[in-house]
Amino acid sequence: MVETFLWYQERTVLLWFGLFFWVALVGVLNFEKFKLDRWKDRVLWLAALLVGAVFIGIPAHYLSFDRVMDHGELSVSVMSWLAWRGQQVYPLIDSPYDYANFYGPITYFFFGLFPKILGPSFLTMKTPCLILPAFFWASLYWMLRPFASRTIAFLGASLFLLVPMMFGAFYYWLRPDSLMLALATAGCLVLARPDFFGKRSAASLCLGLLLGFAINTKVQGALYFIPLFWFVLSRRGWTAVWIGLIASLVAIAAPFLFPWVSFSGFWEILDAARVQGVEWGEALKHFFPIFLFLLVPLFIAYRAQSKDSADREWEIRPLDLGAFLFTGLIASVISAKPGAGYYQLMPLEPAIFLYARRFFVSPSLWTPKQRAAVFAAALTALSLLLP
Repeated sequence: MVETFLWYQERTVLLWFGLFFWVALVGVLNFEKFKLDRWKDRVLWLAALLVGAVFIGIPAHYLSFDRVMDHGELSVSVMSWLAWRGQQVYPLIDSPYDYANFYGPITYFFFGLFPKILGPSFLTMKTPCLILPAFFWASLYWMLRPFASRTIAFLGASLFLLVPMMFGAFYYWLRPDSLMLALATAGCLVLARPDFFGKRSAASLCLGLLLGFAINTKVQGALYFIPLFWFVLSRRGWTAVWIGLIASLVAIAAPFLFPWVSFSGFWEILDAARVQGVEWGEALKHFFPIFLFLLVPLFIAYRAQSKDSADREWEIRPLDLGAFLFTGLIASVISAKPGAGYYQLMPLEPAIFLYARRFFVSPSLWTPKQRAAVFAAALTALSLLLP
């Protein structure tokens, strides 16, 4: 059963084709011509609910398993429970304890919080497997609402759920990758909905705290916030950036105030990770092309945007693309480290969505060339399934 479950997860790359197909369909289908206008909202809500049911249904089903599927999940779960019991999170190399992970303390504090409050069990331990994907889905919806109706925003948010599903179970497993995806998404939501905070300085403060939490989840968490801080710098100036960076330092230092979170032990683990090396051939030949494929919506949005748009802040600029390419290259290098993988690219998806979201819900504005590019990307995704 476990093997079948994992096989199904890997097949979800096929849904990338479905994403482009449905978005294009919404843009070209003339509901009035076919006398289906009164059914339009029902059809779109049904399509969105079907995708959402799969996205949430898989981790919900996973909660019923009385075991975990990945050795990383087991070690994170055990260490998270020990952290909340005051056990040393990062024992020194010469200590009698023999356990370690290259993860930051926020990983253990977050995943250990649920069994700490609700009591230790497989169900409480796996509770984040459902909470984190639900948060991701809701955040996408709220990012789209300023540009679209409730129906179109719900459809767009639901269709984008297919993208993290391309990475298999990493979007909900008990690993820092699912938490990193949620933190990056929260950062994007801060920028997308400043009306939630009242003042932009409060939004910068919140973004900085999220950056600090991300770094304390995995050190490379800073990487996934580069496009976000580039947006702040290029649109709002250095003052907003410094507010965020100072807040991030506070968030980074806070966990190490606990006596059972040793900074020296953490530094030893990071030093061990540093000497592992990188498989450069894999990074350039395999992982970076995957990232370029994920960037297709952003490139098309850049070409499709209206030059006379009233909302100049969210206009995609050439340097924005450069920031993504730089970030993607570094993420590809990290993906090529021994023990890592392509899922290191997953937390960059929210930033891509943030920049391209207006185009994502306006496919009726696509030109024939842009439609051709969309379907070419979809066919490319489909070809990945071929042996």
